[in-house]
Formats: sequence, structure tokens, C-alpha cells
Amino acid sequence: MKEGKPIFTYPKPAVLQPHIKLYSWMSAHEPDFEEHITYYPNFTSTINVYKNTAIEYDDVRRTHRPSTVENFKILFVGKFNRSREIHTFGPYQKLTIVFHPLGLNHFVGYPLGPLIQEHFSFFEHYGETLDLLLPELFSNPDLGARSQILDNFFLSHYEEFKEERLKQAVELILAAEDTLKVQDIADQLQISRKTLLRLFRKHLSYSVEEYISVVKFRKTMINYQSKSGKRNLSQIALEGNYYDQSDFYKNYKLKCGQTPSQLFKELKTIEAGLFWKMS
Repeated sequence: MKEGKPIFTYPKPAVLQPHIKLYSWMSAHEPDFEEHITYYPNFTSTINVYKNTAIEYDDVRRTHRPSTVENFKILFVGKFNRSREIHTFGPYQKLTIVFHPLGLNHFVGYPLGPLIQEHFSFFEHYGETLDLLLPELFSNPDLGARSQILDNFFLSHYEEFKEERLKQAVELILAAEDTLKVQDIADQLQISRKTLLRLFRKHLSYSVEEYISVVKFRKTMINYQSKSGKRNLSQIALEGNYYDQSDFYKNYKLKCGQTPSQLFKELKTIEAGLFWKMS
């Protein structure tokens, strides 16, 4: 296994697959290992578990270095409107659980909104239930067995997320092929604009407009990197429901500080829909 290269495993139970996209395992063992990753706004969310790490962070980046004290740090990334950085120095072990939109909401039993901070949040929802599992999880050399442990854990915490109006709203945004306005969504769901906003804030911490903007941004990245081949930027902007190329460029500048052409040259596809810039 290459230092710092992710290996993916996938949930097997059918009930988990609509909610959990994958499990990612990463590690490095060399004392002089160094890696810098830039990651971008996404409509998925992640729980990240680091073994034996010390974390420093500000509004833009997290820096991980080996800890002199054995520990597990659990981070939740559920909302961010601009690119962020992870700088890693020295040996580390990391598990990332990637959830589909509204995926984690099926495993917590209460609204996520109050827990979500911009960039990342320390995530302690599962307490000892997860803490006691982590040493076994990280020490098992068999990735298949690790995935089974995680599958069993999430099966034991599964609880159907019953806010149908929000699920329908997210589905409309993800499937939109034309410019979608907040009032359009409220009208289709036959609820008030105020109720729609409350649902997004309560369970996602996003405003409706913020969520639409992130989905548009991410869909253009996926579109550009799709197997059907590279297209010109005007076509990508049109397919992404931007008003024009100027709107397209402005959105990218706000999200990552680069133009689309600059970003696309540097992106590395990690897995379907997952992109990093590595340096």
C-alpha cells in the first residue's frame, strides 16, 4: 500500500448502501512523511477518525502531527462553502466514512444542524459505543473484517430519517436540470419558504441557497471529470445551471479561489465524485 493512498471498502447491507457511500482507509508509516491536500465543498458529509494525532487548525486548514499520547480524534465534516486544506506530517492512520446526502441523519436520531460548524466539528455523538470499538477496528489487519465491524455498528444505530419534505427537497436539488429557485422548491412541496429554510437549517445547517450553490459547484466538477470526456467551459457552465460563464467563474472563485480552468488542471480524481488537489 502506497503511503497516504486511500483504499476503499463499501457497505454490504442493502439498508446501508443508500446512506453510506464508502469507507476509506489511509495510513503512512515513514517518520518524514508529508502531505498537503486541498478538498472542496461537497453535498456528501464525512466522519473522519484519526489514531494518535495532534491537531492544530484555523479557518482554512487542519494540521496533523503524531501525538505523544495515544488517542482517537473523531471529526465531522458536514458543511463548508469554500475549499479547505489538510496538512499531514509524520506517521498516521485514518478512517473516513463518506455519507450520501442526508445519510448520517439516519444514524443519529436527532437534528444534525446544531452540531455542524463551518469546516469541521469534533463529533462525540456515539460516545463510548464507538470509542470502545476503535482499538479493535484499527488493529485488525483485514479490511474486509474492518468493514464488517463498521456495517454492524451502523446497522445497530440505524433509524429511518422521517423528514420526508427535506428528503424530497434535496432530491429535487440533486436532480435539477434547470435553474432552481427556493420558491420553486417550496411550491412543489406545498410548504412555505420559511418552513423549507427551517428544515435545511435544522438538519443540514445550510440555507437552501447555500446548498443549491454547493450542489451546482460539485456537479460541474463531476461533469468535467466524467468518462464522456472533457468539454469546453461554456458547455460545462450551461449544463451546471449557471446563468452564464461569468456566473460560473464567480462561483468557483468564491468556492476555491481559482477559475474553473485552473482548478480542473490540478484536480486528482480519488474515487467517483471525490476530488483532491495534492501537493
